[in-house]
Amino acid sequence: MALYSEFETETSYKYLKQIVSILDEPICILGGWAVYLTVNNNFKETEGRNYIGSRDIDLGFHIDKNLGEKQLNKTTISKSLKLIEKEGFKPQGFRYYKEIKLQRNKL
Repeated sequence: MALYSEFETETSYKYLKQIVSILDEPICILGGWAVYLTVNNNFKETEGRNYIGSRDIDLGFHIDKNLGEKQLNKTTISKSLKLIEKEGFKPQGFRYYKEIKLQRNKL
């Protein structure tokens, strides 16, 4: 039994690729997708299936704690958050989310 549904991981991976393609470097992928990208080829070779993947996207950014507000607005994270919002992601606390509609088959 899979931990996440295929729909969740496929949707998350699609958005991971989309986000990474629009962001300026350097990008630090963390969490489940970092593990997936690191181990999947060997895991698939030995187990005959893909590694678990993830249903969320975790990104890390370096921020110099001594930056002022004007300097902070010019950082990679500030630019990245603006680009992510343009892609339809909405802020919620320290996270961003995007509502995805699950289409069910009609019987």
